Amino acid sequence: MKIVDIFVLAGTGYVSGLSIASGFLFQAIRKFNQHAWSKGKEALWAAAAITNIVLGTLMPVLFIGIVVVGDQPDRADFWPRAAIFAAGAIAGAALVFFGISQVSKGVRAIVGRGA
Repeated sequence: MKIVDIFVLAGTGYVSGLSIASGFLFQAIRKFNQHAWSKGKEALWAAAAITNIVLGTLMPVLFIGIVVVGDQPDRADFWPRAAIFAAGAIAGAALVFFGISQVSKGVRAIVGRGA
């Protein structure tokens, strides 16, 4: 495996981890702003959340198919490639969860303990 392959696998895994975990950030944004939103803003948020759900679930599957498996479904180096992709996905998701914990601390400080 070339170094470029490793960067592509880790990078697509990282982006996948970000997209998978970003739904939790959408929920934190909604919780922070729910008292000030109108019906129109709530509908826009729902449309954005649905788009995020669709892309956040489909893109990692497509990335696995394109980057990890590629044009060789029975490749000998599948598991190392899958492990690099998974490590990138875990790193991306960990960043989002760390960011959400920081946002939640700020929301609790502003809104109060009910947040």
